[in-house]
Amino acid sequence: MAEELRSYNIKVFCICQGGTATDLRRKLVPDEDPTTIMQPVAVVNVVEYCLNGSANVLEGQPILVRKR
Repeated sequence: MAEELRSYNIKVFCICQGGTATDLRRKLVPDEDPTTIMQPVAVVNVVEYCLNGSANVLEGQPILVRKR
């Protein structure tokens, strides 16, 4: 997709996040402790990095986001 849209000056990033403490996750896995999984801010940081132009070398590549 990145190759196809490059001529239109559209960048494509594929952000693949692991389990994230969201409202949907809480509904799907109600017994899980949300403090033990990745927080949404970790994904937001990656999205911001992609949007600020610093991540050009990652365009079109899967970007794995996971809790350490």
